[in-house]
Amino acid sequence: MSSWRVGTDVPLSVSWTSEQSFDLKESSEFPGWVDLVQQECQGKGDPKFATLHVSRQRRAMHRHLCHVCGRQTLARDRYIFPLVTGGFVTLGDETMRYASTVPSVHLDCAKKAQKLCPHIHQSMNDPVPFPSEETDLHPRPNVPAGMEELEKTLPRGLKVVFSSVRVFGPRFSRRIARLRNDAPI
Repeated sequence: MSSWRVGTDVPLSVSWTSEQSFDLKESSEFPGWVDLVQQECQGKGDPKFATLHVSRQRRAMHRHLCHVCGRQTLARDRYIFPLVTGGFVTLGDETMRYASTVPSVHLDCAKKAQKLCPHIHQSMNDPVPFPSEETDLHPRPNVPAGMEELEKTLPRGLKVVFSSVRVFGPRFSRRIARLRNDAPI
């Protein structure tokens, strides 16, 4: 029996050793794409911290579920860590925008993550309020770390969604660029 608990010491989007079966189904969020669907047995076995659970990640991104506890985040209590997650992407018109595959968090959960997550703790960065500016959600066909062997078993030519990526608006993207430029190295 594992002593790990989701929302306490394991984030929502972490995969568990018991969740290593996959299937494909037509995507309801991204027409013309197929979702990679992962078995859900959260809390059974051991957490695989470096491995994303693709189904929970997409659900959290689409529904604004907290990356830490899994509950819904409300607009007034929705934060992200853009200095240590995500990066900048170039859109078709050469515009640079901040984008991230990490779901938002509640402020209390962000504070917990600052203490418990080595990646966030070492960065010493504070959470940033999620912008009121509109964002766009896109399918991400990139194979997450640890799923390279699985990818080899998928039918060729199929447009598979592994995860979702949120692309933020120009105002917020400029703000994050300034914050990153001013951040200590």
